[in-house]
Amino acid sequence: MIGRCLKGKSAAGSRTKGISVGAASLVVTTGLFALYLVLLKLFSGADAEQFTPYKNQPAPNFTLTDIQGRTHTLAQYRGKVVVLHFWATW
Repeated sequence: MIGRCLKGKSAAGSRTKGISVGAASLVVTTGLFALYLVLLKLFSGADAEQFTPYKNQPAPNFTLTDIQGRTHTLAQYRGKVVVLHFWATW
């Protein structure tokens, strides 16, 4: 449970100080994200200069299909905040 402490015993049998599960998962998540960024930089083969952001112009229109099979275009959400979260299981 979040908020509980992970406690263990040392080889001598004395109790060690615990850390909260939330803090431990934050440390692990931060470390994995940092590793991801390093590996992305090392193996991407792309330079940041190749990519230019869209400034003062609309994003290009595209179509995506949701998990129910309905199609959505970016134009349908004009004037609204759109967050795209691409998930991969590899």
